[in-house]
Parts: sequence; structure tokens; C-alpha cells
Amino acid sequence: MNVAALKYKLREKETAVYSCLCIGIIYTLFTWSLANSILCIILSAYWLFVSKKTFSFSAARSRLIILFISVYILAVIGMAYTSNVTEGLFRLQQKLGLIMFPIIFGTTSIIDFEFLKKVSTHFIVGLALTCSMGLGYYFFMAVISKGSSMATNHDLVIFEDTQPYTVGLYCLTGIILIVYNKQVKQVLRKNLQYFLITLFSTVVFLISVRLIVACWMLIALIFILDHIKSVFYRIVAGIIIICIVFVAVATIPALNRQWKELSARGNENVIILDQDASLGKSWGGKAIRLAIWSCSKDILQNNWLVGVGTGDVQDNLQLAYEKRKFYFASRYNRYNAHNQYLQLWIANGIASTLLLMGCLIIPLFLLYRKNRLKSPYTFFLVFSALIFFTESIFDTNKGIIWYSLFNSIFAFTYLYKSIPDLKIK
Repeated sequence: MNVAALKYKLREKETAVYSCLCIGIIYTLFTWSLANSILCIILSAYWLFVSKKTFSFSAARSRLIILFISVYILAVIGMAYTSNVTEGLFRLQQKLGLIMFPIIFGTTSIIDFEFLKKVSTHFIVGLALTCSMGLGYYFFMAVISKGSSMATNHDLVIFEDTQPYTVGLYCLTGIILIVYNKQVKQVLRKNLQYFLITLFSTVVFLISVRLIVACWMLIALIFILDHIKSVFYRIVAGIIIICIVFVAVATIPALNRQWKELSARGNENVIILDQDASLGKSWGGKAIRLAIWSCSKDILQNNWLVGVGTGDVQDNLQLAYEKRKFYFASRYNRYNAHNQYLQLWIANGIASTLLLMGCLIIPLFLLYRKNRLKSPYTFFLVFSALIFFTESIFDTNKGIIWYSLFNSIFAFTYLYKSIPDLKIK
């Protein structure tokens, strides 16, 4: 069989190949990072050498592709004035998903609601298995340590290169797919839907990330407004949600600590910069982030327009920490900006941050124009916009894959495909 014939046969199976590769990427997203990267490379190679592609600058979806990949293009341009070339090349390789998935799914015809159903269903299955294993290990650690207070949110994260907040984002994604995707509701029975929502919600609270819990509350409150017509029952349901949160804060040690830190007044939970005051104490996330953001602002004073370069962000942050005598960060840790908007601004200038905001705001506007705001994509964009304030998720492979894969699939489905008329039993 010659190359042309092989290419023809592979092209005939285009939808099946894309489905299998994307499902593999979904499962390895939870587990094995190396396999995830290999599958992403195979997907890109299939698109490049086999798949049929269409692109026109006049088409609306093509302009959306350009918007989505623009953040990566600025990172490439940032290599021209970076000093740490090795780090810069690593960051470009790490962020390949930002350009790969929008181009692949935006220039092929395989994206539709049936494809979304397959990917969503396998994502929920993989997430359920991951959460079940994480909860099992968490409670095992609680038992052998003779008290749940000894089990931490990191015990729920059993696979490498995964952070608690990424697990929380996965759980939020699973919940919105179950609640707001009609195709997924067709696949899952009611009792199974309730079980999975309870499972994912339990993990959300146990990982104890404040912003993730706040996003969970947002889903719950919007669900109440959408599905409960009686004002009395809305109030009852709202009180139940608030009680659940209060009980979780009171009984889960990590959430309790975070609440106390958030509500604390005075300077006892504030890292005072410009003096050696950061060592010798265990700091909470709020205190560390405020100090990091203050040092990040120092860098931007002289580099706000084009940034310091794609590979020089961490080096400049370490210097800023040392200069402000934030020794806890400069000598014993390597904290990124813990804010995706700031991280991109420091690296590639104000334009990079504005483009990222455009990647969130413009799809929301298009969803509004198409009367499709009640979709998983709306929640996904809101969660992304919020988590970008406290985490630099583009500095983690699994964060990038989660964002770029689902953003691309959601965008080119909900914005450019007709929603099938389904009756949910």
C-alpha cells in the first residue's frame, strides 16, 4: 500500500481517529503526563499530514482561531528579547496546547455535539474513577493517622503533575457537563447523575480551595434559579446550600484555616515586605499571594508594555522577591505570579493579558448573541476567568490541556453548530 492510499484510508476514519485520540488525551489528563503528551503529538501529526482542513480569513470561526492562538504567538515573539532561552523554549513547548487544539478543532469538520457527547462522557467516567481513588486514599490516610485532621487535600491528588486546584476544576467541569449538557443527560440515568454530582462536590470541598468552593456555590445558586420556580423553595434550597458550606468550613480543617485567614484583620496574616519578616512562620495562601502580587507590580513598572520575555519571568520574580526581602520566596521557593493575567503581562506585555481577556469575553458575547448562555461553555469561561486571578494554570501541563482542549471543543460546538432537539427522559 503506497502513502497516498494509506492517507486516503486514514482520512476515511477521520472522526473515529479524532475520537479515540481525544478520549485517550482525556484519560491520560488525569493520570500519565508522558502518555498525554505523546497522544497530543500523534493528534497534531494526524491533523497535519492526513486530515482535511479548511481555513478562510473571512470566516467567523477562523477569526476566533486567530484570537485563541494569539497568546501563544506573543509568547513566540517574546523569545526575541528573552535572556533565558532554555527556559523560554521549555515554556513554548509547555504551552503548545494553546495553539494546537484551536487550530485542529477550528479547521476540521469533526467537531459536533455527538463528538462533544463522547468526549464529555469519557471525561466524566475518568473523573469519577480518579475521584474515587483519591477519596479512598484520603480516608485511608485519615484512618492510619487516627483522625481526619491528619489527612490533607494533597492526599486526594494521587497522580503526578497534578495540583489540588486542577482536580477542583475537573470536578466543576464534570458537574456542569452533567447539569447543562443534554447529550450527557441522555447517557447517564438520573440516579447516576445524582451520585456523580455528589461525588464531585465532595471532592470540591475536601480539596479546600476557596475559589473552587465559591464556583461550586455559583453553580448551585444558578441551578436553583433555573430549575425552581417557587420563591419559597428557592429560599429553602439557598439556605440548604449555605448550611452545607458552613458545615464544610466548620468540619474540614483546611477550609477552616482558609476561612480564618480570609476573615482575619490586622497585619498578623500579612507578609511585610522590605524587611526580613517572611521567615520563621507558616504563611497562608492569601498572605503569600498578596506579597507575590506586590513584587510582580514592581517588575511591571519598567516592563509593562512588552514584558521581560517568555523565558525570563521566574528569574525576574526571584530577583524581585530578594530585592523586597521576601526571603521565604526568593531563597526557599520558586513561586510564579499566582495570577495568569499578571504572569502573561510580566512575560509578554499588556497585549498578552488583554488578548487572554478577549479569549474569555468575546466567546461570552457570542454565546449571548446566539442565546446559548445556559450552556457548559458559559460556566467554563467564568471558572477560567476567576481561577486566572489566583493561579497561573498555563505553567502546568494539565492546566493548559484542560483549558485549551475544552475551550476549543466548547467554542467550535456551541458557537458554530446547531443544537439537536433532544428529549431527556
